[in-house]
Amino acid sequence: MNCKFFIPTFLFLSVIFFVSCGNPPPSDGTCDTIGNKTFCIPTVNVLTGEGNPEPTVKLEGHIKPLVAHNSPYWWVDGYVSSREDSRDRNRGKWYRFYNNGTFQYGMFQEEDGIGTWNYDLINETIFMKSKDGSETMQWKTMMAKTNEKTVFIGPEVGPNKGDQAMLQPYLQKPQIENITW
Repeated sequence: MNCKFFIPTFLFLSVIFFVSCGNPPPSDGTCDTIGNKTFCIPTVNVLTGEGNPEPTVKLEGHIKPLVAHNSPYWWVDGYVSSREDSRDRNRGKWYRFYNNGTFQYGMFQEEDGIGTWNYDLINETIFMKSKDGSETMQWKTMMAKTNEKTVFIGPEVGPNKGDQAMLQPYLQKPQIENITW
């Protein structure tokens, strides 16, 4: 084999392979860039579970029911805070956690953005980071034995210091008339 021909051909084919494999993520609004990483929220059929990718993060402890529960939307069904504006600001809020380490969040029917989450199993703490910073916080987690309610407890410092949120799973986003507190 002639090496003069082989090396340029190999380089040419390698470039074509890497360029064709590096397709950008879809631009249908399901992807967002945080820092230098692009995260895509998978489209999941909530009734059949189709479209749910294999987990790319370790699912253990209290995070497992949040991500693996059949009901994808976790509503803030109660919020306790010494700051009145903080309580009002969380009325109608919801989260949707994915097993690839991302989450969506919004208020009532609106989707406000996406972010990433990480879970510390030893301290039972979820760390959430959103692109705009509005959902960048940490919460200590508690889960009911039936996995039907979870409680997030804010740390001693930070934007959610001392706050407590009770979340419940639902099949859809909340309507204004659904929230009674």
